[in-house]
Amino acid sequence: MEQRAAAFDNAFPKFVGGRASAKLTQDTSHNDDGEEYQTYSVDVIIPRRCRVAAIFEDVDYAAPSWLNATALLLFVWKLARPG
Repeated sequence: MEQRAAAFDNAFPKFVGGRASAKLTQDTSHNDDGEEYQTYSVDVIIPRRCRVAAIFEDVDYAAPSWLNATALLLFVWKLARPG
């Protein structure tokens, strides 16, 4: 879990001093028989500016495909349009 939490830092872009982080937390709980057991969780914090930067990265990455598809549709539309 610690390795996954550490690797998460690189999943989102760093933008204007903000960066995504993941923190491993551990809790002790008791079951119905009174026995203790450990639970682990990863708290993920993604600043809003990093989310916006990630959206722009996705749009930039997909732009060539969308632009080519749009150009192809416009070409077909002009061919099919009467007159």
